[in-house]
Amino acid sequence: MQFSKYGNKYTKISGISSLMRDLGSALSQESDIVFMGGGNPAHIDEVYKKFSAQIQSISTNEESYKRFFVNYQSPEGNLDFRIALSKLLSKELGFPISENNIGLSNGSQSAFYTIFNILAGEHADGKFKSVLLPMIPEYIGYSEIGIEENFFKSQLPKIKLLKDNYFKYEVDFDNLEVDDGIGAICVSRPTNPSGNMLTKDELGRLDLLAKKKNIPLIIDCAYGLPFPGVVYDKKENYISDNTILVFSLAKLGLPGCRTGIIVADEFLIETFNNANVAMNLSTASLGPGILTNIILQDELIPLCRSTIMPFYKAVRDEILDYINHLFKDINYRIHVPEGAFFLWIWFEDLPISSTDFYEILKRNGTLVIPGEYFFHGLKNNDYVHAKQCIRVSYTQSVNSIKQGLKIVYEQYKNLFIN
Repeated sequence: MQFSKYGNKYTKISGISSLMRDLGSALSQESDIVFMGGGNPAHIDEVYKKFSAQIQSISTNEESYKRFFVNYQSPEGNLDFRIALSKLLSKELGFPISENNIGLSNGSQSAFYTIFNILAGEHADGKFKSVLLPMIPEYIGYSEIGIEENFFKSQLPKIKLLKDNYFKYEVDFDNLEVDDGIGAICVSRPTNPSGNMLTKDELGRLDLLAKKKNIPLIIDCAYGLPFPGVVYDKKENYISDNTILVFSLAKLGLPGCRTGIIVADEFLIETFNNANVAMNLSTASLGPGILTNIILQDELIPLCRSTIMPFYKAVRDEILDYINHLFKDINYRIHVPEGAFFLWIWFEDLPISSTDFYEILKRNGTLVIPGEYFFHGLKNNDYVHAKQCIRVSYTQSVNSIKQGLKIVYEQYKNLFIN
């Protein structure tokens, strides 16, 4: 059997595919391994009860059951959900949004696949355009999305060293180039993996650069504002007539519902819907079914602000205290965790690559994510900082996370003994 270039791309198991298989195996099998790798949200009882009640309500109401389980949705997605969501977002973002500015997808990963390939790749005039990641490290899931090669261009960050073993990335505007070969600019906020929150000023400057080239600024809000709102310090929303915002229900606690949300101008949404029909025919309806009444009853934002964010913040604070005590005799830094539920740890003296360190940790009972896989779009792979970082998720029980971090500490120390 002969495959196309597109097919051949997926015949090989990439490093990222291998990582995801490891993570999937850890979740699906009963084992003692400490899972600090993937982006699965924590199980929060109050959130579970809220969503479970909605599912039961749908399943026991014949009309709702047919609407959300039996019948296909329109290409645009469930109208009641989009109307309710448009009113919520208009209020929270302070920007007029109608149901026609909202598109739905089967998960935000699917949304990015479609949006990126609409905007980047070979254009009608034969010119090739890339997606610019203006500050890496960036979300690992972007790396395999482009249909064509050399799909991403990226810019290394400025690294600001802070007291108490912290550091922070900043956009290096002095070296950032947005030329005619760029089809879109994309950032995640909070940034996955570092937990960095780009400032409103940084977003405004990126948006201005995008507008000058008549390209959009895409903001991945998977962990951000206004929902799920896993942002620990007061930050402002950002939206303009040039942005594409992408949300997800996954980090609310509904990853299995596979619901992504795109907020953009009507023409982009119409184009997205046409492509989405070709690939998926219809979007999943359970997520919108669960969320519609919660939004209409004004319960979603309070749930995020009073339950979801405080839960992760409390865990973050306890784990930071533990690390700062446990790691006190080694050379490490942590990126200031301003949002999401990851810690991005930098071992400046790591004598091997973070990928090799990942393999050692896996053999010793804990899973993390090595830093190299978050640095896409570089022309070469010799950026040392990328090989010195790991991403640690803190969505498991606190005791499990502490156990895993102790393994990280012990195996790091062993590298110097051996």
